[in-house]
Amino acid sequence: MSNRPEIRNGSAGVFKVRIRRSNPAVGEEPYWQMYEVPRDKVARLLDVLEYIHDHLDPTLACRRHYCRDLVCNVCFINYQNKPRMSCMTPLNETIAEDEIVLEPQSGYRVIRDLVVDFLDKID
Repeated sequence: MSNRPEIRNGSAGVFKVRIRRSNPAVGEEPYWQMYEVPRDKVARLLDVLEYIHDHLDPTLACRRHYCRDLVCNVCFINYQNKPRMSCMTPLNETIAEDEIVLEPQSGYRVIRDLVVDFLDKID
């Protein structure tokens, strides 16, 4: 039996998703970008990232190819200013936020957008 949440059907509205983006390799300063994601297309944070990448903005850098089952730990991002694993953080019917804020995992060097180097810890 999988511990993956199911995508909900029939939920009205959208999540506004604000993502902190940057590309330090080219000297780009961090900036915020806003997206709108249909609530009925996502069940967890990973689904939000995949929806944005697949349907709205293929330039968004985020880790999408990993275990999806709490094993590899590379999907950590900051969600509402708290570290969360995107593969297992559900967005259920009771979520009150109209805006989801996503940032790269703090404490590590940012490679690009939401991708950090987990081997390069910043003090």
